[in-house]
Amino acid sequence: QLVSTARRDGVILPPPNTAPRPYDSALRQLKTWSGTPLDTENENLFVEPGTLICMIGDPNEMKATLAVEQSDRGLIKVGQHVRLMLDELPGVEFEGKVKFIGQDPMTSVARELAQNNGGAIATRVSASGEEVPMLTWYEVAVSIENRNDYPVMTGFRGTAKIKTSDMPLGQRLIRYFTNVVRFR
Repeated sequence: QLVSTARRDGVILPPPNTAPRPYDSALRQLKTWSGTPLDTENENLFVEPGTLICMIGDPNEMKATLAVEQSDRGLIKVGQHVRLMLDELPGVEFEGKVKFIGQDPMTSVARELAQNNGGAIATRVSASGEEVPMLTWYEVAVSIENRNDYPVMTGFRGTAKIKTSDMPLGQRLIRYFTNVVRFR
């Protein structure tokens, strides 16, 4: 029986999904789990010490973590308005505000964001199984302000539009042509 104590009040939220690890028959490994440890198909499988089993949080205080390309990072400021659309809730628009902009490039991204898993970020898989971005991306945290009682959970994927400051047409054209010439 598992007994867990949290430092705050809240409800149990599932952890982010974990990618399946490649099986190496030479090591004669036990079958490993993927997804979340709470998934029924992972029953009776070994869970490594330190594995995130669940999160305790307030589902009314959700945040979104955005991956922003290096070329767009300089346009984003804390407090700017954000519109979010989630793939899992088509037609529903959420609003929020930028709360944090990462200073260091992301060294890995969530499996759900990788192109080979249906996401938009081109990645390569590292020796440890992490999805490593092939371009420079930065993390931007957004607080979601109008949840409207929709069941937003961890691991949802979507698109976001950040309202940046106005830019003169000439500067927009230079930016556009710079992005077109750069190979992606």
